[in-house]
Order: sequence, then C-alpha cells, then structure tokens
Amino acid sequence: MQFKLFLSIIFFAAIVTPGKSEELRQSTVTIPYANVKAFGAVGDGKTDDSAAIQKALVSDCGTVFFPKGTYRVTQQLTVPRNIHIVAYKKKKILMKIGDAT
Repeated sequence: MQFKLFLSIIFFAAIVTPGKSEELRQSTVTIPYANVKAFGAVGDGKTDDSAAIQKALVSDCGTVFFPKGTYRVTQQLTVPRNIHIVAYKKKKILMKIGDAT
C-alpha cells in the first residue's frame, strides 16, 4: 500500500513539475536600469561621456546599461557597490580612455 502511494506521488510530481518549470521559463522579469544615453552620454567616440556615465552609475538603479557605441571617458569613474553593468552585445562597446581624440 505504501509503495503504491509512493509511486502515485512520484507519478504526480513528474506530471506537475514539467508544466510548472515551463511556466517559470516563460515568465518575464522587468529589471529597472539606467541607460547611459538617458543621462546624456552620446557614444560617438568624440564626445566626452564621463559625466553622463558617472551620473548613471550613481542613479541608484542597480543596473547601468550601455547601448551600442564608443564611449569616450576622460575622467576617473567611481562604480558604487552592487552596481551591475550591462552592455549591448558586449563586444560592440568601446571606451576610449584619456583626453586624446
């Protein structure tokens, strides 16, 4: 009797679990983020984006997003703790460091 109950529970769990995990994979989570361009960054490789990037970093959003572009940085940036930096397709983001054009 206990063995049949055990098999019934395992069978039920096998049926219910795939549907539930499928729902979890399809759910969407919205994460607030700060887009550096919303803070004035241009990303053209010519304009100094240091101040705009720093404003985005200290905006308390938790995540800072860099759209595709080349960001010129001429000043030291301070990244607060617990800030995540996300870039558009990672390999498409460039930062020019220094004041040379």
